[in-house]
Amino acid sequence: LIITALTPPVSILPGQPFTTTLTVCNQGSQPSWSDTLVTLHLLHVPELSLSAQGAPRPPQDEFLNEVFIPGLAAHTCSTLPVTSNFNGAPWQERTYYVGATVDRLWNTPEVRKDNNTFVGPRVGVGSAPDLVITAVGGPANMAPSGQAPVSVTVCNQGTQPSPMQRVDLYISTESTPPQLPIPGGPPDPNSGVYLVGMVDIPPLPENACVTREDILHSSPLSSGPETPLFLSAVVHATWPPSYELRTDNNAFVRGRIGVGYAPDLVVTEVTAPFAVRGGEMFLTTVTVCNQGTQPSWGNNQLDLILSTQPTLAFPDDMSASSTQVSLGQVDVGELAAGVCTTRQLFTSTYTLPGYQSSGLFYLGALVDSQRSVVELREDNNAFVEDFLAVLP
Repeated sequence: LIITALTPPVSILPGQPFTTTLTVCNQGSQPSWSDTLVTLHLLHVPELSLSAQGAPRPPQDEFLNEVFIPGLAAHTCSTLPVTSNFNGAPWQERTYYVGATVDRLWNTPEVRKDNNTFVGPRVGVGSAPDLVITAVGGPANMAPSGQAPVSVTVCNQGTQPSPMQRVDLYISTESTPPQLPIPGGPPDPNSGVYLVGMVDIPPLPENACVTREDILHSSPLSSGPETPLFLSAVVHATWPPSYELRTDNNAFVRGRIGVGYAPDLVVTEVTAPFAVRGGEMFLTTVTVCNQGTQPSWGNNQLDLILSTQPTLAFPDDMSASSTQVSLGQVDVGELAAGVCTTRQLFTSTYTLPGYQSSGLFYLGALVDSQRSVVELREDNNAFVEDFLAVLP
């Protein structure tokens, strides 16, 4: 018997009941004939081991509840809700983990006992708010010293209302949330972190979300494919850290953003039949957009690619034993900034990846496959739509 999933609430208010959903599976070759005890734990660290035979029940400050699950046939699972209550003091605002043990009494004979425990996600325990950024909008690219609208969605996952707060927006050279010398203070000028916007967040009751918009002001910096930049957001809490249930979830990294004067070609859609015969001609439609800040000039070649992998590589990055083949090329032509175009390609599956004669392959497209266009970003030039079944 093993626990495969455990889902508690994100925050727990002491003295109030809460429900945890857990799934137990029998991965053995024989049924578990009798009911088996499942124990829920509240842990300070994400570690849990099965107690020795004859050991007493977990201590009171760790024990949440115990329930019996009925016998399970081989290779079957059971999902059940478990109601618990943590009776710690309301001012004990800390971060915990919810874990579970199956058959702590060693009553069920099993092939293995070393996999009878499971540690779930972090939870906040106490009487306080917990602000979490769940989404950040904004542009894909910006001109240096430019402006663009940006949206931020913040939720209060805590157990109490939150006062008015602020979210700070940063552009940095790291793909992780910025580390500031002083929390809420200005970034180090030499750190590669730039404050580019601020969004005011109104008071939020518990379990409520809000989306607010403001203006993003890009710093006078520029980027290219060799110097990626990332847009992130951090809750600028005016309260002391001890006032919030959790502070490890106050930051959000949206992803890459280009800053500079250049195009950014992106494939947004590939449409083709689901299945074709080997060597049969078929029509594919591809949509390409320029999400950059400048027009794209010259020959912007688009390759239609069939691959055994869900990611596509530039031709000059592939080895001789390629896992992908080109089904054909088409010229996209010049594209102004913010403009999309659609191209059609009539091609066939005469040659398949890995010298196969049939199978299920990934169909995608790669724009600027020859890297002849200087772009703000090249990490988004490839797009895989879906599978293409090639029949014998």
